[in-house]
Order: sequence, then structure tokens, then C-alpha cells
Amino acid sequence: MNRIYISQSALLNNYHYLQTLKPQVDLFSVLKSNAYEHGIDNILRIYKWLPIKYIVVDSFPEYSIVYRHSNFNVLMMWETLPINYGKFD
Repeated sequence: MNRIYISQSALLNNYHYLQTLKPQVDLFSVLKSNAYEHGIDNILRIYKWLPIKYIVVDSFPEYSIVYRHSNFNVLMMWETLPINYGKFD
């Protein structure tokens, strides 16, 4: 079985490097496809140390994970079923 390791220091360093390129710009982190199968909740544990304004996701189920596991604002990029509109907090 394959294992995937997430480097906390690499994620944090990447964010800080990108922020130095345009310090006046807010960076939004895009977590799609369950953070490329790394697990959105795993990435959120690392991102909690960063001043990210929004976490960007694709779908309502991904929105729900971010909402449950963090205090980040969430931007959902794709459509959702009308039944889900009342479930956004």
C-alpha cells in the first residue's frame, strides 16, 4: 500500500513564500478533491496557523468538512442542490 506524507513545513513555507511575492494580496487556499486525497481536515490542521482569508472548495460536502473542522470563511466554487441552500451557516 502506498503512503502519502504531508510536509507541514513545506506547506507553511510555500504560503509564506507566495505571500512575499505580493504582500498586499490576500491568498486563498484551494482544497479540491478532498485536498487531492490528503484529507481536507489534515490540511486544515496545518492551515490553522496561517492568516488565510478563505478556503476555496468545490462542493457542499467539502464545505461541510471545512465548516466542521475550522473557523475559516469558505468560498464554494461549484453549484449545489437547492436543498443545500438552507444548510449553509
